[in-house]
Amino acid sequence: MALRSEGTITVEAEPKQVLEWILDMDRYRQVDQKIASVKQQPTLDEDGRGTLRYRGRLRGLLGPVDTQTVELDRWQRLVITGDPQAWTRRLFDFTGTFRCTPTDAGTEVTHTEEFAFHPALVHRLASRWLQGWLDSTMTDEMTALKRAVEAEVGSAG
Repeated sequence: MALRSEGTITVEAEPKQVLEWILDMDRYRQVDQKIASVKQQPTLDEDGRGTLRYRGRLRGLLGPVDTQTVELDRWQRLVITGDPQAWTRRLFDFTGTFRCTPTDAGTEVTHTEEFAFHPALVHRLASRWLQGWLDSTMTDEMTALKRAVEAEVGSAG
């Protein structure tokens, strides 16, 4: 079973504006304290697929530089998943999803993160240590995302 955290917030912007903002990972790391540094921005092909490399941080502990696959279903969903070929899959799996649903008030953004650490004993220990922290940072991340996107969209309009 994966360690999971989810948050939903409505952002006064179009889904495309929200997802483009998130895809700029240097900018996104300003609202997500779990991203320590971005080594390679995702460059998407015509099918919305690409690769991302970054160094993560959980509860202040730096992780290794990791390679993620990126899949964009324009302009509805973004999925970031640990590249199955990366050596880091021996340590953990990760999937982050952003779903954007247009509403009368803007875009409802639901962000889900799932971690699975290997081996199972490490996962059980990590789950106890991380779950509350992940839930708290998810709330902060979604609130900061809303503020940042709305500030940028408002200044562009």
